[in-house]
Amino acid sequence: MIKIVAIQDGHNASLAYMEEGEVKFAIQEERLTRIKNTAGFPELALQELLQRHQLHIRDVDIFVFTDALNTGGWKKGQGVEYLMQKHRNLFEERKLSPVSFLRTAQKSLVGFLPSPVFGILQERKRAEFLERRMKPLLDLGVSRSKIKFFDHHLCHAASAAYGWGLGEKLVVITSDGAGDNLSGSVSVLEGGVLKRLALIPVEDSIARLYALITYYLGMVPLEHEYKVMGLAPYAQDSRSARELCAYFKKFFLLNDDGLTYHRSPGIEATYKLGPRLTRDLKFYRFDHIAAGLQLFVEEFVTEWVHNILGTLKISNLALSGGLFMNVKLNKKIMELEGVKKLFVFPSCGDESNVFGGLYLAYQNLTGKVPQPLRHLYLGGDFSDKEVEKSIRSYAFRNAVEWERPENVERKIAELLAGRAVVARFDGKMEFGARALGNRSILADPREWGVVKEINRMIKSRDFWMPFAPSCIELDRYVENPKCVPAPFMILTFDVKEGKVDKLAAALHPYDNTCRPQEVSSDSNPSYFRIISEFERLTGEGIILNTSFNLHGHPIVYTPEDALHVFDNSGLRYLVLGPYLLKKK
Repeated sequence: MIKIVAIQDGHNASLAYMEEGEVKFAIQEERLTRIKNTAGFPELALQELLQRHQLHIRDVDIFVFTDALNTGGWKKGQGVEYLMQKHRNLFEERKLSPVSFLRTAQKSLVGFLPSPVFGILQERKRAEFLERRMKPLLDLGVSRSKIKFFDHHLCHAASAAYGWGLGEKLVVITSDGAGDNLSGSVSVLEGGVLKRLALIPVEDSIARLYALITYYLGMVPLEHEYKVMGLAPYAQDSRSARELCAYFKKFFLLNDDGLTYHRSPGIEATYKLGPRLTRDLKFYRFDHIAAGLQLFVEEFVTEWVHNILGTLKISNLALSGGLFMNVKLNKKIMELEGVKKLFVFPSCGDESNVFGGLYLAYQNLTGKVPQPLRHLYLGGDFSDKEVEKSIRSYAFRNAVEWERPENVERKIAELLAGRAVVARFDGKMEFGARALGNRSILADPREWGVVKEINRMIKSRDFWMPFAPSCIELDRYVENPKCVPAPFMILTFDVKEGKVDKLAAALHPYDNTCRPQEVSSDSNPSYFRIISEFERLTGEGIILNTSFNLHGHPIVYTPEDALHVFDNSGLRYLVLGPYLLKKK
């Protein structure tokens, strides 16, 4: 039995494990450190894997890293402050200090060395960096022959291509801020073979521009881009938004090859645009900037995608990379006439590159196509005995009573139908940015007031940010003429006109779109039963679902995490496995 471990040791570190072509376990390091977007080698995730699957390090056949060339690297502890400082530096028009001048001169002089010498120096630098990255594994006794490195964007492409499991010829587009000196790629999957056709250099990164604007608006880059996207609809019809859309469009031009684009002449690499943006955006309103940026991304990227599909004469499309975490953009792409079938890999930032790493390693080893992604319930779970022990040993600050209902799913539905907000912790934890029912806060979506209630209790979300729904019949609530599946909250849809009031608290209040999760009895039977029971009581098979966490913290992982959030928030009800806890 072939056993493979994939490691993402950059921003938002993660790890995944495969046996015989099937992904068995996946987790982000942040769930264990309790520090959002933890970077560096996922040491705790590796320990969790070995313990839960009763593995020894020597049992693993191959370890895969999901970056091959990068020599910058991320270290433990490089969190929000590091990101903010890094982007702060990108916005400063800095005068060279004597030390900086010497360093710049040294780099420039290296460029004048004969090519073979320059290549040797670059290769030596890369080898030293890869050695540092391998060290945690080498220290555990892993043989060098078992450690492989795959290209960043190849991992993105593989995650979407093989994760879909379509069985037909398809185009794969990747786009993100940066990875192995690239920001995007175009590939084709045919007959189980992934062939790369075109590349986008890191200097032309649209996602990096989005991150810079996120920072410029006072938010955290590589984390709060979704807030910029959520703000955009409120100002999308303004004259300034159209002006700014046109301004951003001047930065890029589509190429005649039909597959790529490039920066316009005279435009700096996107990571150097900070000073220009500071000068040019100074007197624009924050919401107009967000709207102008989002309009640009939607219009330019959909034109790029349209060109690719037209050039290749293929209508099946798979997407991956951080840019496609933008669910508004994904909706525009889904609606393109040239798109017949669409798959966006869920939580497709760098954390999900571990899936692509597993798929590539398995195919390289066996020549076989790996099994596609069926669900994201790939983290640890906890027995009823472990849950009960956690409850009994927890030192509550509040007075709490608890019981074991005869039918816990029905009890949750009854509470929701009675307008209660219920936190749910059950089964295997979801991988990625979205809670999909097992580490979720649930509510009746028909009452707009529940948004304020949840924010007051626990979430403290920005006033413009919507919540999302889980449902059991997607097409009953949204316009979906192409019948695109939506099990992962990675797409938005227009809510049907007659259904807006049925999910008033789980849609975007300005444009009446929603980011749904369609739940099946196969992928999550217990969660499916909750929604079915809610439908029996109310006539509507849809509930509000938001992640179970304190504001600014990772989603809960263990029973202790869940109890801590419950005890330190305004939540009144918590379902922990088979048990119902209620504050008195």
